[in-house]
Amino acid sequence: MPLKLLTSTEARETLHETRTIWSAGLKIDEYYDYNEMQQLDPWGRRNLALYGFETGDGQIAASLKLYRLTMTSRGRDFPFFGVGAIFSRNKFRGRGFGGKIVQAVVEKAKAENQAGLLLFSDIGLAFYEQYGFREVGSVEVSVTVDPDRIQRDKLAAVDYDVCPLYTSDLEILERHHRRWLRQRPFGVRRSLDYFAYKVRKENYLHKYSRLPWPMLHVITVKGQSHTDMAYAIYEIGGASLRVLELVSAPALVEDIWKAIFQEALRNECNRIKSWESNILDFAPGYSLKSFLVSTIYKTDFAPTIYYSRRNWGKAMILPLDNKVSPWLRSFPSPILELDHL
Repeated sequence: MPLKLLTSTEARETLHETRTIWSAGLKIDEYYDYNEMQQLDPWGRRNLALYGFETGDGQIAASLKLYRLTMTSRGRDFPFFGVGAIFSRNKFRGRGFGGKIVQAVVEKAKAENQAGLLLFSDIGLAFYEQYGFREVGSVEVSVTVDPDRIQRDKLAAVDYDVCPLYTSDLEILERHHRRWLRQRPFGVRRSLDYFAYKVRKENYLHKYSRLPWPMLHVITVKGQSHTDMAYAIYEIGGASLRVLELVSAPALVEDIWKAIFQEALRNECNRIKSWESNILDFAPGYSLKSFLVSTIYKTDFAPTIYYSRRNWGKAMILPLDNKVSPWLRSFPSPILELDHL
């Protein structure tokens, strides 16, 4: 079979070329360390591998990262392949090897009785659609933050904690994420190891990248009951506060949004950005504006809200199990940004 698990030497040769695309501001040695860290991580050792497409004469023409994920829907788990970093080596460009390695990993998924495959496209949809992948979310939401039009007294009434994500209690976040996920149409189920794997990746980039890679922070709000909690993971870039994910008990949706606006004001941000998954609590009406006017903004001054399609990180699923196919009709998409592969 042309799809093969790469040796350490073959992986290093592939990484030497992919660094020009995915180095994220890391020096070459740091980029090698960053990828090795992922593979040696407790979760990565069990669930991440680098595969290549081998030509007839034994050369590696293309490569990808293959993740073993568990997707969940209404209490039922589904084994999934996650696919990332699909790359055709320079001397093999233009010969269809990118498509061949995608076809090969789809066949591997079928042979291993996977329920489907998940990927995030940065190159548009058409390439992956020809192999059966379908988009499940690429909407980005942007809300203006106008200090003069916000009811600051209402925001101040909310008590919340904020800290860097890597110092937070991941066990508590994982527990509440798991509880929240039971009510979603589908999503990526996170073990504690998987959550920690994601946090270590982000922290490495913040620490070593030559780009202004933001540190992730987490806001937590607690309710009257120990089972009631909300958290929001965010980063700040320029004058924008980006909410990567928002997980909330129903009773705390209003409070967590007030805490987010407090953080935006505290950091002098003029805009809050978010994936559509973070406004699921307003579906099916999708009325974020009505919610903000009634809870945060002065009634005479409605906030400006923009909806746009991302040109990166477009979540796509290829269903192999018939029970997965209905997920394609879910809107807004419940996929969270921290699960980007």
